[in-house]
Amino acid sequence: PGGLKAQVEQRVRLELLFKTEPNGYRDLLEQLGECRALSQQHLTVLCDRDIVRGAIDQVLAQIGLEQLDDFRILTPSLEDVYMELGGDKPLE
Repeated sequence: PGGLKAQVEQRVRLELLFKTEPNGYRDLLEQLGECRALSQQHLTVLCDRDIVRGAIDQVLAQIGLEQLDDFRILTPSLEDVYMELGGDKPLE
């Protein structure tokens, strides 16, 4: 599975769990990569590996840890690979 993950997904997932609704921060996160809302306060951003360090710096500088309950940096999971390969599309 590791080789497949490396071939398919060249992005890193940033998970942010805000203490309150992230009003005003969504635009910043969308500039960093593909942004998805898991709930009103839980967002993920898929960043290209070559900009992930800068993206983390921007999150820390512009949002700050005091606004977050949790902040995670994750390499691709098998679920990410599945979604990238079209696993979210219905079978025909």
